[in-house]
Amino acid sequence: MANDETPLTEPEGDKNNTPQAEVHNSETVAGRIEEMPAADGADILKELTTAQAADVAEYLDPHTASHILAEMEPMLAASVIADMEPVEASMVLGEMDSDDRVDILAHLPRALREQIIGEMDAPEAADVRKLQQYPPDVSNLILRSIAKRCVSKDGREDGV
Repeated sequence: MANDETPLTEPEGDKNNTPQAEVHNSETVAGRIEEMPAADGADILKELTTAQAADVAEYLDPHTASHILAEMEPMLAASVIADMEPVEASMVLGEMDSDDRVDILAHLPRALREQIIGEMDAPEAADVRKLQQYPPDVSNLILRSIAKRCVSKDGREDGV
């Protein structure tokens, strides 16, 4: 089978379910989905267990992982985030738009959510805590309002 035709979730070489095969598989899947559109990457992660998807997400750079997870339903993305190391999860969430970040965090158990927020940079953590004060629909309206005010007259975004 040619490399392009190799299933994304099949480990190459060691077919046993050993930790080395799982690591190689996660790294291989991450390498293949890194160049795909985020929606396609999300579709692949949806086919994996949350633990496998978390392993793959940890191999991706945080920016790419954030875009892929933002394409998933918040509850499913939260399940993946929950299986990630808190430091890695905070880096991925830190790369997301504020509304997506808050939507995903809302689906995590309180203790884990606080642990992940504690790992975030101070401005990101403050942003999350501020938006958590509002119901999800209200926080999304606030963010959209801010985004509209930050678009310059020529249509370019100014720092959002």
